[in-house]
Amino acid sequence: MTAVLHVIPSLAGGGAERQLQYLGKSLVSMGFDVHIAYLYEGGAKLEDFQGVVLHKLQSRSNYDFRLLIQLYFLIKKVNPDIVQSWLIQSDILS
Repeated sequence: MTAVLHVIPSLAGGGAERQLQYLGKSLVSMGFDVHIAYLYEGGAKLEDFQGVVLHKLQSRSNYDFRLLIQLYFLIKKVNPDIVQSWLIQSDILS
C-alpha cells in the first residue's frame, strides 16, 4: 500500500485545507494510506477527514524548532512514499 504524508499549517477550513480534505478522502477510497500532519485545528471538523490519519504537531509558534524534530520522527514512523507540503510554512518545514 502506498503511504502519503501531507504537511499543512492548519486545518482551519480555507481553500487549501478543503482541497486537502477532498484529496485525502479520494486517496483513501483508492486504497492509499493517507496521513496529515498539522499544527492548528482552527474551525475544521476533524470527522470530515474520514479514513485519514491525523497527526497534530505540538508547537509554541510557527518558528518552534521542535516542529522539525517532530516531523522528522513522524516521517520515520509513517515511512511514506510521498511527502507533500501545503502552503509556504509547510514547504519550508518539509
